[in-house]
Amino acid sequence: MNPQDAQPQMPTDPQQPQVISPQQTVPPTVEQARPQPFEPVPIAAPESAPVQPSIPEYQPTPPPVAAPEVPVAPLPPPPPQAIAAAPLVQPLPPPPTQPINSPLAPAYPGAAGGAGLPTANKKRFIIIGAIVAAVIVVIAAALFVFMSMSKISKEDYQKANTAIGDVTKAVSKSTSDLTGTSYGLSYDTPTTANNKYETAKKSLEEYKAANSKLKGLKAFSDSDIKAKNKIYQQKFDAYVNYANNYIDSYNKVYPGFIAYEDTITASSGGVAAYKTQLASAQKIFEDASNVPDKDIAALSKEMASATSTLAQLVDQLSSTPASDYAKQSSIRSQGYDVDTKVSNALKDFKSNQGKHFDEVDPSKSARDLSDAVFNKYLSKSLKK
Repeated sequence: MNPQDAQPQMPTDPQQPQVISPQQTVPPTVEQARPQPFEPVPIAAPESAPVQPSIPEYQPTPPPVAAPEVPVAPLPPPPPQAIAAAPLVQPLPPPPTQPINSPLAPAYPGAAGGAGLPTANKKRFIIIGAIVAAVIVVIAAALFVFMSMSKISKEDYQKANTAIGDVTKAVSKSTSDLTGTSYGLSYDTPTTANNKYETAKKSLEEYKAANSKLKGLKAFSDSDIKAKNKIYQQKFDAYVNYANNYIDSYNKVYPGFIAYEDTITASSGGVAAYKTQLASAQKIFEDASNVPDKDIAALSKEMASATSTLAQLVDQLSSTPASDYAKQSSIRSQGYDVDTKVSNALKDFKSNQGKHFDEVDPSKSARDLSDAVFNKYLSKSLKK
């Protein structure tokens, strides 16, 4: 509002004509009062403000920004007072089948003199606990007994030392008696050869009996002794198998050598007696060619061939005139070759027999086992 519009107007006299001042407005005429067509009047923008476009420019909508995740804190546990205040709900027992007033009616929980479910559960827990405790006691006792039994004492080592000492003695005797049979094989008397056979057989059985006493000895559960014993037992098995085969084979071959030596005596009785004795020896050697010991079997084959050749030479010599000295000399030379062949066969036999015997000889492994047992016994004895 302008300050001129705020000036007060003086009252006019209705009898005097009204003078219209420039500031007063003349009332419109009738024509002027009629509505005129609408003409929009442009509104001038302020000079200081720039003209804005009627339609705003397109602006891309920015992508929505995800709201940061707010960790949800767990609900706090209810206060202990609330938990304690919660009533304990127990399942009700099935309804009684007898009348309530019956003396046989089961008592409800809390009834005077009634057993109640909590008491029954308590008894069950007591029984289970007692059983578990008894099982634990039994297991503990069994472990204690096992540990006590598995512990090796000085007396256990001493007992093992005595037993292995007997074994080493038996090994020495058995091996000595066994190898002794090969010496004098071609010239032993029947009694001597038979005694050698019986002695070798007996000492082998004694050795087997001494070795059997090692089984079950607690000291042999010791790791060092156990390792030595494993090697020794392998040698023991191999030796026993070899010795059994050798002794049985020897028992079948030595009569052939006795018969062969007797041909010398028989030769004084003539050609027929000599050939008979040779045939007897040849038959024994042929039978012994199938014995289990390979060395004795090979020797028996050589001896069977030698006796057969000698029998043929005797026939040639007996049919050759004494005047034919050259032929008789040739036949006798062939006889000497047979003797050399027999001698070489015996040498080969002793060499092969010694080689195969050494492969199974348990003497060294028995001594190693004996040393291991003795060292353990000595170590245990020195401890206070």
